[in-house]
Amino acid sequence: MRRRTATALLVLGFLGGWCGISEGAQPPAKSAGPKDFSAGFQKLLEMGLPDVRQAQYVQLERKDTWNAYTSWSGGDGRHGNAWLLHEDRKGLSQFLSVTDWTRIACRYSNETFQGGGSAKSPVGTWREVALDADVNRVLKRLRTALKQREKAAGRMPGMGMGSGNLNLASLLLFAATVYGNGHKDAANRVADLLFQLAPSPRLLLGGALSVLYDGRYLELVRAFRQTQDWQAFHDGLSTLMTTAGTSWRHAVAMRSVLARIGQQTAGAKPLSLPPDFGVEDRATVARFLKSSTPFPGNMVQPGMVQ
Repeated sequence: MRRRTATALLVLGFLGGWCGISEGAQPPAKSAGPKDFSAGFQKLLEMGLPDVRQAQYVQLERKDTWNAYTSWSGGDGRHGNAWLLHEDRKGLSQFLSVTDWTRIACRYSNETFQGGGSAKSPVGTWREVALDADVNRVLKRLRTALKQREKAAGRMPGMGMGSGNLNLASLLLFAATVYGNGHKDAANRVADLLFQLAPSPRLLLGGALSVLYDGRYLELVRAFRQTQDWQAFHDGLSTLMTTAGTSWRHAVAMRSVLARIGQQTAGAKPLSLPPDFGVEDRATVARFLKSSTPFPGNMVQPGMVQ
């Protein structure tokens, strides 16, 4: 039997909604309410999203300037930008960013750092945000986008939707965490509109997985910047690639990155690029090879799917 990819398994999980496996699948006639995507959400949560059942939805304001984009709440009108997974006002609190989907350990402080901040000790403040209000803001943006698409007599050409930076793939992860936090109906309403807007169910679900895996890679890079442990970075990336398989949009390019890291631990020169690398993969690896760190800032754009 052929081994199913993570994307295919996720498509199967969302079959409780209207999406089909074929690229040309069309939504059924409108019903009284949104479909139930519970099975798909559960599968997505099992693929690597942290447990948010007891989490609090917050706006995290980073006071250090390192990786400052994690304080950005996106172009979809949301006021919140993170789930507070564990709070410790005297130590490190744990967050899940809903902009780049990384887990962040942050110390509560109003102190402001200059000149790059302290990468080893992120600091900031946070406050609770009404989740239902942010869900309504997202729904409003999605309905507006759907009306714009209908006026244009066609689907939006990409997953990132132009000037508004409305990212369908990242918003599906957001819907999954809303579901995981116990708000099934709200999550279903968001997902229903996302599948109507997406070019195809497979593109939406594959994009969501890639955004999730991008976040895991960012976590590995941040850990490496603190420890400079090439072996730990190599092992972490190897595990991630095994988990992600071909569902990760950077899977091909990361083969060369993994080889480079492996040779770095042995003190050897980097390998030449395999002949099956496309233009985008070669450009990605070229940026990596020219960098003194394993992650040039423009290598992965968190949350953006082309």
